[in-house]
Amino acid sequence: MVKDPFDFTGKVALVTGGSRGLGLEIVRAFAQRGADVVITSRKVESCEAAADEVRAMGRRALAYGAHVGHWDEMPGLVEAAYDTFGKVDILVNNAGAHMSGAFETITDEMWRQDIDLKLMAAVRLSRLAFSSNHNIPTLAPAASRRVMTCWFALARPSGSSAA
Repeated sequence: MVKDPFDFTGKVALVTGGSRGLGLEIVRAFAQRGADVVITSRKVESCEAAADEVRAMGRRALAYGAHVGHWDEMPGLVEAAYDTFGKVDILVNNAGAHMSGAFETITDEMWRQDIDLKLMAAVRLSRLAFSSNHNIPTLAPAASRRVMTCWFALARPSGSSAA
């Protein structure tokens, strides 16, 4: 018998940027499919509202306020997830600011900041969560670990209308 690939019963998902938009939909989807969820974003109040939704579905949830661009906040996030659930099976790197505008008006510095926030924060958090060198237990056994990174940037040519 083939296991349902969308059954996350017994799994723990940590979702950055999980309090609204795509992140909140990801949180809801994991909870609907049986996962317990760690929800993080800059505003802990928004995380609490999302966690209440998850709990109403009969799943466990941890709301944790943190800014993924502030590297010093990430060890506490991973520790809290492990202390609460004993493991993290799935890491969804979804946090990031919205950068948009006419392509030629987006400077190299704006691109660097976007890359640092979205890509490097995801790399750093993934490294921290998978490493045993930070006095934080590692994620679940390697065979069951999953990392998903969401990255959106909208740049349009001059004169085109925003979609």
